[in-house]
Amino acid sequence: MYYIEENVELHIDGRVETYGFFHIFKVAVDYHNNITEFIVSCWRNREHWLSFDRGDTTGTQENDRVLVFSIDKSPTFDLDPTNFCLRHLVTEPKSIFYQKKVRKDYDIISIETARLTYKEQNNESISIQQ
Repeated sequence: MYYIEENVELHIDGRVETYGFFHIFKVAVDYHNNITEFIVSCWRNREHWLSFDRGDTTGTQENDRVLVFSIDKSPTFDLDPTNFCLRHLVTEPKSIFYQKKVRKDYDIISIETARLTYKEQNNESISIQQ
């Protein structure tokens, strides 16, 4: 899994909020028209991301924020589209992610397995949305 784990300030409704963990939530590549559209999921930190429970219906959890991007480029077929998107953000001088570091965690094979492992390690109850 590719991600950015550095603090970034987002300006939302006249407030400044700091987030520290970002990953590609969704990506669509149009290879014919050379366009990539993607959504970045923003979390307070890695623990916030790992502890989030989609099955919680109490309304007490703080959700993530999302940022939507569209660029007039598409990755070549041999590149991971999520890595391509994050690399674009960190190399674009006008980006809030400019010069941040893209990281890869080889142990995270899916979001759900990462969250289940985190909850098991922290002895939390686990609810899975069907």
